[in-house]
Amino acid sequence: MNEEAKALQAKLQARLPQKLTLGEQYKDTPLVAIDEVARAPEGAEDLVYRVTAELKGRGYRVANIRRYTAITATKHDKGVALPYMQAGSDATLLLIPGRMILATPVEEEAEATLDDMLAALGDDYDVIIGESFGYYAVPRFLLTDKIQEGYNLGLPNIIGYISRKDISALIPYFSPHDIPAIADKIEEHIIKPCAARKAAKD
Repeated sequence: MNEEAKALQAKLQARLPQKLTLGEQYKDTPLVAIDEVARAPEGAEDLVYRVTAELKGRGYRVANIRRYTAITATKHDKGVALPYMQAGSDATLLLIPGRMILATPVEEEAEATLDDMLAALGDDYDVIIGESFGYYAVPRFLLTDKIQEGYNLGLPNIIGYISRKDISALIPYFSPHDIPAIADKIEEHIIKPCAARKAAKD
C-alpha cells in the first residue's frame, strides 16, 4: 500500500466509531458479513440466500444472523416476532413449515450484542453469515457500486467487495452473479482457518 493510501486509511479510521481491525475477539468464530452499502447492485438479503445455498451444497453447516432494528423490522415487516414481543411475551417460538424461530426479549435501550447473538446460535456450524453489521470488526464483503475511498484501501476486515463492475479497488472483486467465487473466498478466508484453529486446540 502506498503512502497516499496509508494516509487516506488513517484519515478514514479516525472518523469511525470503532477501529476496523479483526482483532482477537472473533478470529476463532467462522463469521462473515455481507453488508449493503452505497448504490448496491442488488439486495444483500438475496445474495446471502444464494451464498448460503452454495455453501450448503458443498456440505457445510451454515447459520445466518440478520440484525433488524425496530425501525427496519417495522418498515420491512420482517420482524416476524415483533408483535408478540411488543405484547410483552417473554419468549416467542414461531413454527412454520420446516422451521422453528425462537425470539427472546432484550433491554429496549440496549441492542443485543454480537456476542449475545453468537451465544444464542451455539457453535455447531461451519460458518455463520451475517447481514447489516455496520462497524462490527468482523470479516465482511461490501456490496456496492460506488467508488469510495474507504473501499479502495484494503482495510483489514474487508475481505472483498461485490459489484456489477470492477472499480479497481485494492481488495478482491466479486461479481454478484459469481456465487461460487464468493463461496470459495469464504472457504479460504473463514471456514478452513477456523476449522484448523479449532482442531489445533482439540
